[in-house]
Amino acid sequence: MKTFNFELTEDEANLVLQGLQELPAKICNPLSKKIVEQAQSQMTEEGGKVIQHTIEDNLGAHEQLG
Repeated sequence: MKTFNFELTEDEANLVLQGLQELPAKICNPLSKKIVEQAQSQMTEEGGKVIQHTIEDNLGAHEQLG
């Protein structure tokens, strides 16, 4: 399977996650988790934490709804 690399701002990543939350949890949770893991990895490398908390909050809110 071909993979793609996207560059998104924090706001754009959160918008994608918010859109995914409109789908059933069994469909969107794996992709949401992948986005969060990749963002966390990048933020750890840069020494930041802001996007990690924001994205985790969005994912956590969805898991509560799902």
